Amino acid sequence: MSALNADNLKPMRPALVEYLENKIGTGFFVPDGAFLIAIALVLGIYWIVRQAEEARENSRAVFRVCLITLVAGYLSARLYIVLQHWTYFAAHPAEIVRFWEHGTASFGAYSGGILAALLATRLNKLSTKSFLDWCAPAMALGIFLGRTACFLNGCCFGKPSLLPWAMPFPAGSGAYHAQLQANLIQPSPWSLPVHPTQLYEAVFALAVLGLLLRTKQHMRPGNLFLLVAFLYALGRFGNEFLRADARGGTWGLSLPQFFCVGAITIIICWSVLAMLKARRSQSG
Repeated sequence: MSALNADNLKPMRPALVEYLENKIGTGFFVPDGAFLIAIALVLGIYWIVRQAEEARENSRAVFRVCLITLVAGYLSARLYIVLQHWTYFAAHPAEIVRFWEHGTASFGAYSGGILAALLATRLNKLSTKSFLDWCAPAMALGIFLGRTACFLNGCCFGKPSLLPWAMPFPAGSGAYHAQLQANLIQPSPWSLPVHPTQLYEAVFALAVLGLLLRTKQHMRPGNLFLLVAFLYALGRFGNEFLRADARGGTWGLSLPQFFCVGAITIIICWSVLAMLKARRSQSG
């Protein structure tokens, strides 16, 4: 796992937003990361509840489960960071609850959110498969907006690249800070051009969303969620090879890649078992 210290825990300002506002004068026309994430949450909940209403389900119970899932997802996303860098936080316990600093982790959010959804749907007497399927397109939309927010904030950046679409980030961004620490650059206004890994993932999520909307009418209950989870894990696994921010890991793989392998394995095993069960029921 990567070492954590006061320098690389220092929160980075939303560098691209600040640059556009100060240098070009775009002002409030440039959304910052927090705004896009808030939009993703609001639209996601609305979309899930709307699908529940169309299915004539208890929309209040669905809304309640959405809130439980979001809160659990956020807490587990924070817990992921704390456990990953426990040595630092054990020495600075007061910073554990400073949730507005030091960040969260998406796979922590996914793990905690899914577990909470499994439990909350049962307690609220909702179909777990239906709820997860309603969440599937909202998840893809959330990843699209969330990674766009990452791009504007300058986090989750990629490795240096000479490709035509590689992008430099301004001084103060995560990419600039990491390259300065690694002695790849000297103090200057810009970082080296890097893979825009945030946009890679955002575009991929948008493509997944389009696929979900085209196929959801033909999917069995629960399969829509499995599809988005499987495709996201595949795409994220590949994109991780291009990332340069500290994420922990070993054996040449990042920590999120191990989660991707685990998710893919579980989904394949679950699908095979479901297929075998269906065949037995048909033959019986």
